[in-house]
Amino acid sequence: MSAEMTVTGNLTRDPDISKTKSGELIVRLGIAATRRHFDKKTNEWSDDGEPLYLNTSFFGNSYEYITDLVSKGDQVTVTGTLVLRDWESKKGSGQSLEIRFPKFLGYMKKGDRAPQSNRRYRH
Repeated sequence: MSAEMTVTGNLTRDPDISKTKSGELIVRLGIAATRRHFDKKTNEWSDDGEPLYLNTSFFGNSYEYITDLVSKGDQVTVTGTLVLRDWESKKGSGQSLEIRFPKFLGYMKKGDRAPQSNRRYRH
């Protein structure tokens, strides 16, 4: 299964940076995304379902700047191909959702976001 998608969510951890055996830089991000909606009756925001956890990896030295821009809790927007991947380790096996061939579209620092309850929208 794969699909093109754009996701906006919060980083679940600080960006992880490593290198391949050939020296190519890898920047890994963990993203949690949950659709939210505003209930006019209660005047509160609530989650619409469980969080969706996604992983993505950026390959190449040109992506090193991401590690200086964002940290855990910051909101990021990424686009790419969504794939379901099987994995195995010494601790077990499972499946994970990954965004392959990602493009980094933007970010918002955690401290720069207004609390959900204080936002005002025009309809």
